[in-house]
Amino acid sequence: MGLFSNFEHQEQTKDTLKGIVNSIAEVYKVNRQFKNYKEFLEHNELELALDSLIELTIETDGAFSNEFWLTLADCADSMKIKASAEYCRKQIYPDLIL
Repeated sequence: MGLFSNFEHQEQTKDTLKGIVNSIAEVYKVNRQFKNYKEFLEHNELELALDSLIELTIETDGAFSNEFWLTLADCADSMKIKASAEYCRKQIYPDLIL
């Protein structure tokens, strides 16, 4: 994969992470992890933005949609972060053996 393709891939992942904000309830958007997510995303720290969203779910013990978890899993896959991808999928399919 060339440098240009890698850049396009990174931008695609960033756009996906930006779009996930629509599936997060307003009540969670005051949490510090949500604020961290936005700041990391602004600075192209995509892995840290992803981690912040995962931490948001842990800290708030909130209900997040399957679409949210699948999107995070796809982003983790695209960044080759296997552990995060597996964690996200297990939130939907707790009995999934990976």
